Amino acid sequence: MLGSGRDTCTSPGPGRTPPWFSQSAGGKQSVADNSLAQQASASVYTPRTGYCPTRHTHISWSVTSLPPCCSSRGWSSVAWAHVTSSTDQSRRALMQALEELDYLAALDDDGNLSEMGIIMSEFPLDPQVAKTLLASCEFDCVDEVVTIAAMLTAPSCFRAPLVGLRADPSCRSLMKFQHPAGDHFTLINVFKAFQQSRQDPYCRVEEWCEANHLSLSALRSADRLRDELIHILRRTELPISTATFGCRSNTLNIKRALLAGFFMQVAQETDGSGNYLILTNKHVAQIHPLSGYGARTPKLGLPQWVLFHHFSFWEDNCLRTVTRIAPEEFIEMVPQYFFYNLPLSGSKEFLQDLLNHGSPHSPGRETAPLEEEQQADTRCVVQ
Repeated sequence: MLGSGRDTCTSPGPGRTPPWFSQSAGGKQSVADNSLAQQASASVYTPRTGYCPTRHTHISWSVTSLPPCCSSRGWSSVAWAHVTSSTDQSRRALMQALEELDYLAALDDDGNLSEMGIIMSEFPLDPQVAKTLLASCEFDCVDEVVTIAAMLTAPSCFRAPLVGLRADPSCRSLMKFQHPAGDHFTLINVFKAFQQSRQDPYCRVEEWCEANHLSLSALRSADRLRDELIHILRRTELPISTATFGCRSNTLNIKRALLAGFFMQVAQETDGSGNYLILTNKHVAQIHPLSGYGARTPKLGLPQWVLFHHFSFWEDNCLRTVTRIAPEEFIEMVPQYFFYNLPLSGSKEFLQDLLNHGSPHSPGRETAPLEEEQQADTRCVVQ
């Protein structure tokens, strides 16, 4: 069932101006902006447009008011502003930002923050990460997802390899933490190992980070952010489940929570050689070599369906922080109106067939069985 009927926002039809985008006097437009607008104006991935170079976007901001529901130190991406757009591309970027908030059920039909959006705005996170964290409360995997959220938001803890060879020490260190379910789970392994190193009286955390080619400052930033997220969860009286990392049901629930926030960032492997079609824009990209599924760390095979956190067209055309998913899991979590707005492709036809008939034969290579991944779960929790 698409999206399980949880989201209630509706998407405007083709060519229509959404109700939450209004034209005001003097050519200025009053909009609800979010961090995805900022991302869309940089050379990074955005789900619908794929990329939007900075040099083509000129936006002047004058924030007029901030709703009381928005924490000034929290979701800095939500603000009411007057925006002067000098190019069509900047206007499209802002429209894209609003559309993505609508898909995440963060806006109501009048363009105000919905109940979901109000809670999301409490967290100092990007909207998709905030939605993932809230979904984890439903799927009883808060302890694990709050770690993922902190690690994704803090600076990267991985140091870049010194040479482009598989034998590079940083690549070998990374393989020690890899989890078969994907890179998001690897982040949990890294953070747990970092916590254990700090608790070990015979271990100097600085030397441990140096030996494992990890950034101590980044891990400390993630630790502080995690504590802040836990505090916000308690202040807003949201449930915090106990840690069950490594069990089969927990792995599935973490993926469901990730899909609740990142359903706009899903890709399918198309030809058996590592080329992935991004569903939202039909762009073809590859998995980053340092991913658990990448060329430099070939511990895991190529998954057919993946969820990713970041994609940069101009930098390397690679998907970063990638986790294997099953198409059934995507169908379960994706909002119906988002699915039907996807551009036509073989991937969408396959998903539609799956939705209609339950279990069609997948073109090309079959998805790796979940049992293989689950059997390795307990072996890949860093002790």
